[in-house]
Amino acid sequence: MSRRILALMLAALMLAGLCACGGSGKDGPDEEAAEPEAEAEATEEPVREINWAPNGDVKVIVAYEQGDINDIAARVLAQYAEKYIGQDIEIVNIPGGVVDTSAEVAEGEKPPELGGAGAAGWKALAESKPDGMTIGYIDAPGFCKSVAQGHGFFDEDDFVPLCTQEVETAVVVVREKDERFGSLEDLVSLAQEQPETLVAATDGEHGISHACTQAFARSAGFTYAAKHFSRPMEAIQSLRTNQADFFVAQLGDIAGLDADLKVIGVFAEERLKEYPDAPTLAELGYYDQWLGLARCICAPAGVSDDVVAFYENAFSQAMNDPGYKSASTGLSSDFRDSEGAGSLVERLRVFTLGTAKHFW
Repeated sequence: MSRRILALMLAALMLAGLCACGGSGKDGPDEEAAEPEAEAEATEEPVREINWAPNGDVKVIVAYEQGDINDIAARVLAQYAEKYIGQDIEIVNIPGGVVDTSAEVAEGEKPPELGGAGAAGWKALAESKPDGMTIGYIDAPGFCKSVAQGHGFFDEDDFVPLCTQEVETAVVVVREKDERFGSLEDLVSLAQEQPETLVAATDGEHGISHACTQAFARSAGFTYAAKHFSRPMEAIQSLRTNQADFFVAQLGDIAGLDADLKVIGVFAEERLKEYPDAPTLAELGYYDQWLGLARCICAPAGVSDDVVAFYENAFSQAMNDPGYKSASTGLSSDFRDSEGAGSLVERLRVFTLGTAKHFW
């Protein structure tokens, strides 16, 4: 699902070379009574010795086709992560749902796929040997939605989060020149006055964009008409060509593409540095939780703590590598450790299985 022109250009430039790859601090007042050296001794945690490293090529399962944004992100990181992992990385693409071999189909027809996009790859990752030699990506809440469908291929306990590579916040987007919507409140007021009239573009029925739109509309007390597309770029184009009035995008959907678009609201606990003038929905009394997506690197359940620590350390270094930072400008890179990644997945799981299941 190619969502950013910049990322696609990057992929085109780097693909030949990459195909071989098969916290913020807080300022505060100084404590005058504390001796600097003594304070460092008291607060510095001992460096943990990691007694594991891969002894061969590392397979990274990407549950989408080559050229998809998930694949692009994985290949960009892989190029720099090899140096810190100490082994070659082989990207293994396993797209699509799980083929239902029990279904009766007419001659010449393909059997149906279950579990939605990504399910085949996530099933393969869950069934991999937990020796640290095979890891892979899950993207929440798409992964959470697949779990919620209840086919029994896997659940959240089949995976151990290693870290995040990207975290994208949902944002409400309108056309820059649409004078009706100087603010999020303007959009809500017009939608309340004209029920089911404003058209919201989405990147797929019951997907993350649609779910975020529902969370916004229900919390703000209005109804709308949905126009569903299969890709974010199609939804953005419908907005630009006046086929839609607004679009709840993920932050990365509009990276580098927002010259004629305007962000008027964000699904976050604080305003985003990229759009400081756009209020959070919570500020205006609407939906008061963070919403978006997280692209996490995971291992099959059963891996040792040393495997988790090794990959946390390696990917942290890779994502701080100047080369990666330069190459990933079209991606919403955001490293969070195993605990932080697990917390995000859990938050999106609760949203998908709890709040969002009442939307449809």
